[in-house]
Formats: sequence, structure tokens, C-alpha cells
Amino acid sequence: MMRETDNAVLYRACSKKTIAAAYNISYKTLRTWLKPIKDNIGNYEGRLYKPNQVEKIVQHFGEPEKVSLVRV
Repeated sequence: MMRETDNAVLYRACSKKTIAAAYNISYKTLRTWLKPIKDNIGNYEGRLYKPNQVEKIVQHFGEPEKVSLVRV
């Protein structure tokens, strides 16, 4: 079951590998996709994108095929 707070979808902190799996693309393809929007999403620190960064990625590229990997 998806948790929502005030109709806002909550995202979990995710690694690049997890985000690539959610979109069903390779890690290399994800890096290519993220390069143009790096300034918008911020730095990748501590091996994970923070939930607010994951939200920006989803807003930019749309809902991934395997959305359960990125949602709380």
C-alpha cells in the first residue's frame, strides 16, 4: 500500500542502481539521463539520492515502470 500525506507521494532514498532498475534501464543510460538535470537535482552524496531528489527525478522523467522501488 502506498503511503500518501496530504495527497503528496512519499519517495525513499535510492541509489542510482535502484532508480535505473525502477525505470528498467541500464546504469549507464541513467547517468546519461541525469547529466543535463544534475544542477536541478543536486549532488549524489553518501551513495543515495535523498527522497526530495528522487521526487525531482520522477517529476522530470515521469513515473517509472517499477514505481514500488522508489516509493515508500
